[in-house]
Amino acid sequence: MRADGVGFMTGKKVWIIVASATMARIFAAKNPHGLMEVEVLTHPESRTREHDLVSDRAGRSFASTGHTSNAMERPHTQHEVEEGLFALEICRRLEAARQQGLFSRLYLIANPVFLGILREHMDKGVTSLVVGEIHKNIISLKPEEVRKYLPDVL
Repeated sequence: MRADGVGFMTGKKVWIIVASATMARIFAAKNPHGLMEVEVLTHPESRTREHDLVSDRAGRSFASTGHTSNAMERPHTQHEVEEGLFALEICRRLEAARQQGLFSRLYLIANPVFLGILREHMDKGVTSLVVGEIHKNIISLKPEEVRKYLPDVL
């Protein structure tokens, strides 16, 4: 990326989001072959054990006839709720950056499940700038290793 933040070959500002349920790394293309880490978002609650996130057991319901009871099921586990909250946080950050003109092209890299959660929360303005998706969990890779998963020309 040139000093003005414009992609080397395309004249476009390119961001790459590498995300998991607990961390998102935002990269910018700094030249045809390199990435610069711009920001890291973390969400440790997605890693917490389920029983530490939930304070008590599921509620009970009683049948209108007889003396039996059944546990009421939650629609989602607390982990799923936390993943959704983190995806929403990431998407809000992306929307704010889009409005500020910080990127005009976006690549998303995440495991298929979390990528789907991100898409559910993404604003149409951000979605329209997504030029590629990669279904991989590569959150722990170095920037030069992440770059190998992307097209030659960003």
